[in-house]
Amino acid sequence: MRRFLVVVALLGVAALPAGQVSAKPKPPTACKTRGLKTYPGDNASRSDIAQWMAEGATKARLPAELPVMAALVESGLRNLPGGDRDSAGFFQMRIGIWNEGAYLGFPDHPDLQLQWFVDQALIVEQARIAAGESLETLLSDDSGYGEWVADVIRPPEEFRGRYQLRLDEARSLICSTA
Repeated sequence: MRRFLVVVALLGVAALPAGQVSAKPKPPTACKTRGLKTYPGDNASRSDIAQWMAEGATKARLPAELPVMAALVESGLRNLPGGDRDSAGFFQMRIGIWNEGAYLGFPDHPDLQLQWFVDQALIVEQARIAAGESLETLLSDDSGYGEWVADVIRPPEEFRGRYQLRLDEARSLICSTA
């Protein structure tokens, strides 16, 4: 009798033979990441922080540029302390909403901030696939990366276009020391 592993996505279910992993294609990248697996520190160069973020995204088989584009817009690629708008960190996450459960302590732990972004980007990816978009197109069409980031960050409508404008800068930072 053949055993099956059931993989439950947020918006669907798939049965795979035991031991087989879903063959999600790897997104194309402009350059290879260096593999910074741990946060390089608040005083690290922007390039090192971009590399660390890119590694977190590619590990989840997301485009490397997504978290870097988001952080460039939201914080200038800096781990900002909590401010008067109840937000903190690289992605200006709302403290009153996200500082609990799996992300408890995120203002002081950038690894939790990156995990939040990756988790939310994967949710957006699954929703788009459920709506009929092709995974291959999502991963390879970089003209839609800004909208993907905007769906994660959820800014007011008039600010959604600003993420795509940072694609080239994100790639430059990721590639500068690889």
